[in-house]
Amino acid sequence: MRIVVNHLTRMQPGLICVAGVDLATRVHIRPVLPHGCILSTLLRRHGGPFAIGAIVDLGDVLDVGQPPEIEDREFFEPNLAYAAQATAASFWRWLERAAQPSLTAIFGDVLQRHGQTLACQQGSGSASLGVLAPPAPPRLMIDARGRPRLSICHDTTEAPAEVWLPVTDVRLVEDDFQTPRTVAINALARRIQHGEEALLSVGLTRPWRKDGDAVARHWVQVNNIHLKSQPTWDG
Repeated sequence: MRIVVNHLTRMQPGLICVAGVDLATRVHIRPVLPHGCILSTLLRRHGGPFAIGAIVDLGDVLDVGQPPEIEDREFFEPNLAYAAQATAASFWRWLERAAQPSLTAIFGDVLQRHGQTLACQQGSGSASLGVLAPPAPPRLMIDARGRPRLSICHDTTEAPAEVWLPVTDVRLVEDDFQTPRTVAINALARRIQHGEEALLSVGLTRPWRKDGDAVARHWVQVNNIHLKSQPTWDG
């Protein structure tokens, strides 16, 4: 199986999450290991195969998906192979083909507002990955905790509502996965503010329980921000 990578996110220091579009079926695929998480040493900049826009051969995979993470496919690291880097134009076309006009169209009618963000109940929803064509230009900022967040308009049954979603784009943090790349974040924010068209790779987290919450939930996050003029930018 070959994918073109359009989701590449930071997790805990030294760990990443990767996903892409299957070149044969045009559906999202999240490669997962049989045991443990994917190490950041598999990033292209460290000699591995994974980068935004990279075409990666996963070898044979095993479908281990369960709602909402229906995209999970188990792979074996020795079979990984970097094939090529997609051109900017071809990568943008892949994003456009995958893009949906709303979060509801991507994840189903299961999202609920929690404070300034969104989540769904554990095990609910029809997908955990997608590409969003935001209905209005999003706003990118660094919050009080020093983390990037993106404001988008979320469609609801009552009226559109602004939500602030965490941004986990691996290109917006230093190699420690903690320190924000402030210059890169501010430059990206200016480009969006000045009208550059952006598509967003969005996803649901694995279920986890926030402090003060009674149950674990899947939380919506912006995995990556792609600009039409430079969709495979790297910092």
